[in-house]
Amino acid sequence: MWDLKKGLTLVIDVSTYCNAKCPQCDRTDKENNLKKKENIPLVNWSIDDIRKHYSREQLLNANVKSITLCPTWGDAMVNPDIFEIINHFLKNLKPHSNIYVYTNGSMRDENFWFKLGGLPYKHKISRSSLHVTFDIDGINQNMHNKYRRNTS
Repeated sequence: MWDLKKGLTLVIDVSTYCNAKCPQCDRTDKENNLKKKENIPLVNWSIDDIRKHYSREQLLNANVKSITLCPTWGDAMVNPDIFEIINHFLKNLKPHSNIYVYTNGSMRDENFWFKLGGLPYKHKISRSSLHVTFDIDGINQNMHNKYRRNTS
């Protein structure tokens, strides 16, 4: 049985867009030149959507301790509002909460990642953590290209 005292973990897809054409991905049509499958609509959650559906009160009342922005149908980093979305969660989660992001990372530049990495320090009082995992396959770009096409 679920125990609210332990805290809730949310897994949220904030985008169905992706810059990659990974042959092993469920969103990729292997029969059609690695394009996106037709049955997947292209959607980005806006910062307004996130604020509406994940308000501070809702996050606190549900005792959300962890949020994972997971690339099931797209990569969260393609979302134009992703910086503001992560900022919203860091600002409104309980202390000692975690945000996890999984990404191929190739659609953002070094300045973006530097700025994003500093975001938890802006909310020091909450001491929440931001963890970003870059999905890299292989030991060099040639090997990586086999599994994560259209990325570097």
